[in-house]
Amino acid sequence: MRPTFLITFLSFIYLSCSTGENQLNIEPDGKINLSGKWYAECAEEYANMSTINCCELCPFVIDQVDKSKGQIKDIEFTFTPDIITIKRPDGITTLPYSMDADTHTFQILFKEHNLTFRVFYNKHNIILEDQDGYIVTLRRA
Repeated sequence: MRPTFLITFLSFIYLSCSTGENQLNIEPDGKINLSGKWYAECAEEYANMSTINCCELCPFVIDQVDKSKGQIKDIEFTFTPDIITIKRPDGITTLPYSMDADTHTFQILFKEHNLTFRVFYNKHNIILEDQDGYIVTLRRA
């Protein structure tokens, strides 16, 4: 067997294996990239011993057994071309959104607050950063 054939064959196998089926296919149109159902994980900022900050979309839920404890609960997003459905522990909210393909941002009106999110991509997730710098990581449902 010729060495160049072997190197080419092994390179092909490596590239085939490294492109996992869960990888995102990123398109120039951001709405196509966001389309569908996503599990959202909210990043927390510990400001001090008693204060946790996070994105406004992320609900803080008090423990029903021990009222001195609470936690940030994860949420679900479903994107259609013009609407985001947000499933949180306190209910389901459907909101229109607008996407700016030039700046890779989208805007929503949530509880009378205008929220703007920058959209970042890596191989398997979409990362949203709100205007205050808080992060929400989306992974395909």
